[in-house]
Amino acid sequence: MLSRVQWARLIFIGLLVAVATLTLETVYTATSTAAAATMGFAVFSLFNIAMGLSSRSETATLFQMSTVTDRRQLGLYGLALLLTFLPTELGLTQRILGLVPLDLNQWLVAIGLAIALVLVYEVMKFFLRRSRSRSHEAAALPTLRPHRRKRLPCVRARPCVHC
Repeated sequence: MLSRVQWARLIFIGLLVAVATLTLETVYTATSTAAAATMGFAVFSLFNIAMGLSSRSETATLFQMSTVTDRRQLGLYGLALLLTFLPTELGLTQRILGLVPLDLNQWLVAIGLAIALVLVYEVMKFFLRRSRSRSHEAAALPTLRPHRRKRLPCVRARPCVHC
């Protein structure tokens, strides 16, 4: 079950992806509808690959060696990249999906937006690690209690108010 913080992050990332994809499609609609559809396809696909890479750990950074240790997972990411690139370049898939080839600048825009999404994830992970380390530090500190003096037995025959 997801916590409220996890839901908030998912909704935030989902809205960010949706707004970025739709904005890019709107910008490229002036060029052509097919170019807008192709850019939307490419960017949305790259966003999903970026989310997959970034979601491997809730707090660990993507930029570490343990990210590239699972060969099967890397193969699946490579397949996803191939299935993102080929439909925009093969004539058959272009006709079926209504796509057009992208030039280098368009691919760089799509890749840049996917990298920006990874950076957003990394910033969120940084603050999550920081808040968790602070809460762990606070839990590890001993609870300080006010020092109490030891009560000594009253030496008077009749106990007084202070005893």
